[in-house]
Amino acid sequence: MEEIGASGGYAVKLREYNYQCGSYQVSGISCCHVMVAISYYYGRAAVKDQVTEFVHNSLTKSAYMQTYVGMILPVPDQKRWQEVLVCIIIPGYTELMNPPPHSVQPGRPKK
Repeated sequence: MEEIGASGGYAVKLREYNYQCGSYQVSGISCCHVMVAISYYYGRAAVKDQVTEFVHNSLTKSAYMQTYVGMILPVPDQKRWQEVLVCIIIPGYTELMNPPPHSVQPGRPKK
C-alpha cells in the first residue's frame, strides 16, 4: 500500500510495521502516512478502533500502568548509607574504590 502526499510518496506496509518515512522505527508512534493508509484500508470510521493496533506495545496504557505496579522505596539520607570499601560490582575484584587519577590538561586553565 502506498500513500502519496504533497512531498512525494511513502510506501506503507501495515502488517509488517514497515513505513518508508521511518517515523515508527524511531518513535514507535504511527505517523500521518500510516493514518491515511489505515483510513483507506479499513475505512474512515474504523480508524479510531484500528489505530491502537499500530502503536508499539511499550507505549500503551497497560504498559505504563505496569511501570508503577511495584513499590519504589525512598533512598535513605547519606548518613545511613553503608560504607563500601571494596568493589563489589565485579566478582573476584577486590581493589579499593578510589576516584580516577587526576591529570592536568594542557592549555591555559579556565577561570
